Amino acid sequence: MSKVIRLLIVVLIAVSAVGALPAAQPAQAQTIKHTWPGNMQGWFSYSFSGAPLPTFGNGPGAPPLGTGSFGIFTPSIPQYGGAGIGNQVFVGTPLSALTISYHIYNSDGSANNWRVKLYINTAGNPSAANCAVEYVHSGASPNTWEMRVPTSAPATFGGYNPDGGWVWRGDETGAPCPSPTWYPLISWADVLSAHPSAVLAPQGGSGPTVILQIYNNDPGTVGGVIDAVNINGTVWNFELEGPPVTFFDPGDGRYDPRPGDRVAAYCEAKRLVLYGVAGNSRGFLLGVFDFEALKAAGEEGIYLDKGVDGVVSASMSPSGHIWVAWTGGQHNASGRPEHGFAKLVRCN
Repeated sequence: MSKVIRLLIVVLIAVSAVGALPAAQPAQAQTIKHTWPGNMQGWFSYSFSGAPLPTFGNGPGAPPLGTGSFGIFTPSIPQYGGAGIGNQVFVGTPLSALTISYHIYNSDGSANNWRVKLYINTAGNPSAANCAVEYVHSGASPNTWEMRVPTSAPATFGGYNPDGGWVWRGDETGAPCPSPTWYPLISWADVLSAHPSAVLAPQGGSGPTVILQIYNNDPGTVGGVIDAVNINGTVWNFELEGPPVTFFDPGDGRYDPRPGDRVAAYCEAKRLVLYGVAGNSRGFLLGVFDFEALKAAGEEGIYLDKGVDGVVSASMSPSGHIWVAWTGGQHNASGRPEHGFAKLVRCN
């Protein structure tokens, strides 16, 4: 056999081997949603049995995304109490196409920390859930950020092992959702194989599809926070402050300028940006309010605690007028329009 023929055979074998390898999976594109008190990005918070509502804060430590996180910053959830957030996202998404990850920080090292619960329709009908499934896991190492990937497929399951597992929540929905069996926990593959046609569907037809919750089943109190929740490439970054806004000089085209104003308001396409005007006539960011969040809050409004700078609030009337006010803090804000610390804004 000539050298040329032998070389050709080697090349053909090599090409065939490369073709037999599994194709490289493209990296999942990510959309990061800055989530903060002025815009919860579709999440709502809740608590029960004496637990406080979760809140935003800076830290603890070095969060995986940005500088803040969301949750219970001091161990203050009593036994059988819980707190969490819910969102009606990805309605109709098949469970087989779902990927979930999130990061937790456990402030007490107990076996109780953030879980994820999915409301599903086992027959593929996205109009209303008829079953729920919940991911639980062992407690995180205290004072350390750790990642959880509920839709991964580790080799072993059962009990509260480091990888965690899933449990049916038929106690919430009844048939066709199996009754809860907390031991052994089942794998994500078990969930998919039990109901291969299942899709995310809202609880009760109008409620959430996804809930993240911290629950305390033990004596004593627990606490912990969550950040960088990633569902199918949409990543929620929980922060105490709104997104960065370019610093401005109050003399440059502010909305409705009036002599003596201490609150400057700028109307953007989807949000209202408020600046405080200090005694040196320079502006600094007070807060950012998304119009959709203001509509949802109604006339009760949204309040942002700015620490040493006081509290800034905004509320929208049914006609679309927005009342803004700045009170307290080191600049002695009075919240009164005659002092320049409040005004009525119309953005459209």
